[in-house]
Amino acid sequence: MLKGMELGGFLIDCHSPSETNLDIEIDCSHMSWDKYQSLIVELEDLLSSIDEAHSARSWLVKGRSLKARYRRVSQDERRRRLRFSPFPSKFWNMLTNARGQVYNLVNLSCVVLEEVGMRKVYLLPKAIAPGFVEAIDLLNKTIAEPLRKGIDEFRKGKEYFAIETCLHKYGVDPSILQEAVFSVGRFRVDVTPVDFSYSIDEDAYYQKVRWEHAMRGLELLSKQIEQKYREYSMSAVKDMIDRLTALSEKYDSLGVVQAGFKKKWRKLTDLCDSLGMKELVENFLEPVCETLDQEKAERAQWIVDTFGTNSLSDATKKYLSQTLFLEEKNE
Repeated sequence: MLKGMELGGFLIDCHSPSETNLDIEIDCSHMSWDKYQSLIVELEDLLSSIDEAHSARSWLVKGRSLKARYRRVSQDERRRRLRFSPFPSKFWNMLTNARGQVYNLVNLSCVVLEEVGMRKVYLLPKAIAPGFVEAIDLLNKTIAEPLRKGIDEFRKGKEYFAIETCLHKYGVDPSILQEAVFSVGRFRVDVTPVDFSYSIDEDAYYQKVRWEHAMRGLELLSKQIEQKYREYSMSAVKDMIDRLTALSEKYDSLGVVQAGFKKKWRKLTDLCDSLGMKELVENFLEPVCETLDQEKAERAQWIVDTFGTNSLSDATKKYLSQTLFLEEKNE
């Protein structure tokens, strides 16, 4: 562990509304193959024109591809289905980009405790939690709410009616679009408080427990909590080291300090500070952060004078090797 490490905060699970909620699937099994293909072509052209009309940079619109599915049920029966979004592509893109913002926010604000299959267990430190929740709420105000209004307005317009007309032309009941529910839920985060500093000895309730088997159970529980804390602490340290090393290597490869780099270094500094890594913050992260606004030559000279090396990545490894200590194997 790193000296001063303190784990505490919330286990989090973020939820983002899916862009697939803007899709609709229609049954085209009654159509001949030629008619089915004609519908796809006409719908693609219509939806592409809608995308161009609603794009601020229409020359970048690449066109729209529909998700057509064809399945043979029997020799005499064929199933044809068509899935698409009747809304401008920018609606879909808004949700896709917003979900990316959520993932980026998680990566910048949380520490990875462990990986379970394809999922990661994230800890959101207490000090960072208010700002994190506020950022999620801002997405609801700037993305989810305006998007819901945009959907309602679009469904009342002539372009939506044109899509209904196109479907009707090929024998599809247009009421399927009128009755469809296109939901855009809220961005939200579920939090579970965790406190690894919990002590059975200081719990007034358990102090009253005197039965031998109960006390044995409490001892086992206490050992499990201690073991899990050590495991999570080591995972958190590894996560911070990996991030810090990657950022330092990026600094060396860039040659210049970009705004995005400074933001990530500052976020990492705040995250380490919230985890109680005071020595790492005060003696390394903060001093480096203060040099990022200096001229390149001054930054380089500071690294040489302070760490005796020309690269920030080497300085990072050198500092961590001096301040990192591992638990004894017999613990």
